[in-house]
Amino acid sequence: MVNLADELKPECPGRFYDYCENGLYAGGIVGAVRVAWEASPTAATNMTALESMGSIMSRVSKTAGWVTAVVATFSATECMSESMRGADDPMNAFAGGFNAGMLVAMYTRNPAIMLSTGIVSGGFAALIDAAGENILGDNDFQYFHTDPKGLYPRPTKTEKH
Repeated sequence: MVNLADELKPECPGRFYDYCENGLYAGGIVGAVRVAWEASPTAATNMTALESMGSIMSRVSKTAGWVTAVVATFSATECMSESMRGADDPMNAFAGGFNAGMLVAMYTRNPAIMLSTGIVSGGFAALIDAAGENILGDNDFQYFHTDPKGLYPRPTKTEKH
C-alpha cells in the first residue's frame, strides 16, 4: 500500500492550509452577502434577536463550509496530481478544477451536468495556471509568454541618438 504522506511534495500541506483558509474567508464573505441580499428579512419572521443571529450564522457557516470544501478538493487533487505525475504544469490545475467543478454540480445528481461543469472548471483552472501569476500582478510569464524556438520576432532595443 502506498503512503500518500511520503509521496506528496513538502509544500502541499502548507498550500492546502492556505487554500482552505482563503476558501473560508471567501465563503464567509459570500455567505454574509447572501444573507444581506435575502428577499425576506429575518425581522419579518417574528424571530427574537438571538434566534435571528443563530439563523444568520447558520446560513453564513453553511456557505463558508461549502466554499471551503470545494477549495480543499481543488487543492488536494492538484497536489496529488502534481506528486503522482512528477510535473508542475496546468494539467494538475485541470485535475483539481475538474474535481472541484464536479463537487459543485453534485447536487444536481445529473452526470452530464457534473461532467460538463468539471470540464469547464478544470479548463478555466488550467488556463489561469498556464497564464502564470501575472493575472494577480506577478510578472511570471511561465507558459504562454515564452518563445523557446524563437518563432516570434523579439523587440529590438531602440538606440538613443
